[in-house]
Amino acid sequence: MKSNPDSVEAYDFRIPRRLLATSRQTLERWLIVGCTQTAERWRHLNLDVSLSHVETRTLSLDIALKSLADPGWGMQAAVGVRSFPTIMASQPGWLRVLASRLLGEDQASDQTHAPLTAIEESMAELLFQELTTALSEAWPGAEPLDIRLGEAIRRPQRTRLFAPRTTLTVVTFQIESDGHSGNLVWVLPQSEIEDLIEIECTLPDAPRVTPNSDIPWFVRGMTVPLTVELGRLTLSMTELTSLQTGDVIVLDQSPSSLLMARIGGAMKFRGRPGHMGNRRCLEIEQVLNNNPLLSSDMSHV
Repeated sequence: MKSNPDSVEAYDFRIPRRLLATSRQTLERWLIVGCTQTAERWRHLNLDVSLSHVETRTLSLDIALKSLADPGWGMQAAVGVRSFPTIMASQPGWLRVLASRLLGEDQASDQTHAPLTAIEESMAELLFQELTTALSEAWPGAEPLDIRLGEAIRRPQRTRLFAPRTTLTVVTFQIESDGHSGNLVWVLPQSEIEDLIEIECTLPDAPRVTPNSDIPWFVRGMTVPLTVELGRLTLSMTELTSLQTGDVIVLDQSPSSLLMARIGGAMKFRGRPGHMGNRRCLEIEQVLNNNPLLSSDMSHV
């Protein structure tokens, strides 16, 4: 069979490996839930906005940093017990709009690319703190994920937070409010977030149970208690408490009646009492439940 050369697409090994499918699904489910909880927390600050997950990309370090707004504003965020570094960033102009609404101002400054003021940075930090808290609580692991905000980064595109040749997972969120929208980006080391998801969110495989060929033999070798019922009698409490050594109790069984043999409370056999040497015995005359596990081995009781 010949292949069409025009249909063969060359693979560029310089392209970073994408997230594993299972890790990507877990990550994006987590982010969607986190967006919902973040919007709820922001509304408690009288900020009427919606937050949604737009896309998740795998990028090399240089391309990932070039995708960040410049000038931009962001914060370091250490994630997990290993405290691996991440960056959350957005455009100063959009953060200024949100900050003005938090402060109750009708209109933000027109200085779209101007650096944030100290008050505006404090408001942006508050929004990022609510975002990380919501993501922490939405984490699908057994415990909330530890996410700790660090220093502010005023030119995220120029950061040296990540080691050279690090493959990064770039998550893009969209913030919408009153017909306006802006993006917020979260940059994470791909290998670290994959490991974290695998360790904390993946259910262990159930051990495979292989049928044992010795089970039938084992079951047949099990022992079960067999009780032979000599007879019954109903006594009043007065009669019962007055019994003494040497008294004779007359049972309801006649000498010619067959005795009942029970296993686990269920009647299995009828038979006649006898003795073999100095031991009592039961000669089975009727099998009431012909259970293959019981009929052959128990008939010699």
